[in-house]
Amino acid sequence: MKQNRGFSVLIASLVIQLVMGTIFMWSLFNSPFIDTFGWKKSSVVFTFSIMILCFTFSAIFGGRLQDKYGPRKIATIGSILFGAGVLLSSTVTEVWQLYLYYGIIGGIGAGFVYVCPVATCVKWFPDKKGFVTGLAVSAFGLSGLVFKPIAMYFIENNGVPGSFLYLGIIYVVMAIVAAQFLKNPEVIESKTQVKSLNNTRDVEPLEMLKGVKFYVLAMMYLFGGTACLTVIGLAKDIGVEYAKITPESAANAVAVISLFNAGGRLLWGVLSDKLGREKSAIVIYIMMTASMAYSAFGNLEGTIYFVVLGFMAISYGGMLTIFPTIMSDYYGTKNLGVNYGIIFAIYGLGAVIGPMTATAIGLKATFVASTILCICAVLGAIFILFEKNKLKITT
Repeated sequence: MKQNRGFSVLIASLVIQLVMGTIFMWSLFNSPFIDTFGWKKSSVVFTFSIMILCFTFSAIFGGRLQDKYGPRKIATIGSILFGAGVLLSSTVTEVWQLYLYYGIIGGIGAGFVYVCPVATCVKWFPDKKGFVTGLAVSAFGLSGLVFKPIAMYFIENNGVPGSFLYLGIIYVVMAIVAAQFLKNPEVIESKTQVKSLNNTRDVEPLEMLKGVKFYVLAMMYLFGGTACLTVIGLAKDIGVEYAKITPESAANAVAVISLFNAGGRLLWGVLSDKLGREKSAIVIYIMMTASMAYSAFGNLEGTIYFVVLGFMAISYGGMLTIFPTIMSDYYGTKNLGVNYGIIFAIYGLGAVIGPMTATAIGLKATFVASTILCICAVLGAIFILFEKNKLKITT
């Protein structure tokens, strides 16, 4: 009976993540908003930055609240906020309204929701953290593939921002219904004999912030997030301006990212259980470095753009899969909601840093800078592995 309940939680998590993942379809809306209202490209793109920033920072509070009140209540509240933000976006006539409705209200709602399935699933399946986390968040990555044709249909037939009305209705119904199935198990991992990697009790947020290891992890997450969120937020635009493909073909970038992002989450969820989180992180960041370096110095024109994009998306999906499990391994599950929320907020800064930098210095220079950031993340992952091995030797 308990196992069946766990699977219902996992399925509900998949549905919720499928809805929340729609925030990464934003590049589909850049051109329609510009064409409809005549707004500057940089102003429209900034909506994505605001959304991701609010999304990731609100995860701190959502994580703390779900640790205290349970995932069902917080996921429901977040779903209502997210749906309201999308629905209100159908009424915008000024870009600041888009920032407020979609970016701030929708972003806060998404952040409240996102952390609930992640924190809940690892408690139901403590011996398969990597796999269930990868499975749960794979739906987040698949979202663009599923909803892209739906969004394009509404844009073509109802225009922008009218398409947000229908999308908002779909999102809010799916998310609220699924949220009702989220529940923590009666006995969670911290009450069993399962221990974190450092064999300590569950770590409180303030204690976590005193360790060097947290800041290395935060650097890795921020640098990888900055590099990849820049590409994701401007995927269609990069295809047209940098890879020299048609706007129609460039729109497929969203589907490519979604497919390989989801595949990467599943793949690295399984591999990290077998290889270990640290070794997986090293490989993931090497892949990320390679994709950014080729984008900076190679020829991206034509089909090769989608190949490189897929390679990047696999590494990006892997990064997002291993970090919740790393935080659980190192700091326990009792405070996982808020602990992961803190590092997730730092990752979210990349949504502001990356796109703003790209518009200021151009895509070529941005890819060069992203390559350097990813190399630093590789070094950080090596440091974490070294520290783990040193701990094993001394104990």
